[in-house]
Amino acid sequence: MKKKIRLSRQMLILAALALCLIILGCVIFLASRWTEEAGIQPDSTDASSTLSDYEEETTEPTEETVNYSVTPDPTAFTEPEEAHLETMPDLSARQKSVIVPEGPDAGASYFDDAVFIGDSRTEGFRMHSGISATKADFLTKVGMSVDWVCSENENRWLEVPGEDQKMSVITALGRKQYKKIYISLGINETGWMTDEEFTSLYRNFLERIRQIQPDAEIYLQGIIHVTQARSDDGVNTNARVNEMNCLIMDLAAETGAHYLDLNEVMTNENGHLFAYGAAKDGVHMTKSFYEVWYLYLRHHTAERSKS
Repeated sequence: MKKKIRLSRQMLILAALALCLIILGCVIFLASRWTEEAGIQPDSTDASSTLSDYEEETTEPTEETVNYSVTPDPTAFTEPEEAHLETMPDLSARQKSVIVPEGPDAGASYFDDAVFIGDSRTEGFRMHSGISATKADFLTKVGMSVDWVCSENENRWLEVPGEDQKMSVITALGRKQYKKIYISLGINETGWMTDEEFTSLYRNFLERIRQIQPDAEIYLQGIIHVTQARSDDGVNTNARVNEMNCLIMDLAAETGAHYLDLNEVMTNENGHLFAYGAAKDGVHMTKSFYEVWYLYLRHHTAERSKS
């Protein structure tokens, strides 16, 4: 009798397990039918969507050669809704006289005996414009300003190709003679330096250059504007850039240098750097705009009259 009772209990347990399996199977079947009807697809490594489908779209223009006289289509880029107009002050006849006019393409070889001096913008120009294919030299340093170039402070010195120790810009300039010297300084000074300080330091630098490079053409490049968004933050304003560019023109007239007005091709009708030509910080530029810079220099050259 006891044996019979045990068998009955075992059969009940097996029957209960079988019933559970049947119920579970029904649930899985109904769930799969529901997902199919709802249009839900199972995760699969064969799915056509990849990570690249979800990458953030950028507003950087394509890396094509850009003619500076042709403005890229701005419809794909966003400018601030409220445009703030920043106009250049009226220039004197003396200031206008130093601005280099447009001319024929001087060609890449024109820069083989040139040196470029400047901050991180000039470093970007060296890296991305195409001028690195020439024999031009570069004396650049991130953060460079007019109070650095003649400084005896070793923290403001820079590494010079071919030299085993750092040196100041003015010392590096004395190593060899150049036919053309291009200077691009000022953006780092816009937020704090007075007119008097800027003019005095820049003048001293130019006078030192004349002493060690008496036969060189000196080109003072105007400070390129920043975007409106960057200008509106109140530190590097385009109003201040315009004021300092007038000071640079005065120095060009005073020292016999030439002035290059890059803003005539880099700036929109409101006096700000084109947003589609700017890097995310609103100060530096994209590759295509560094190419515009280079093309502008090739078409704006001048030779000093020899007495």
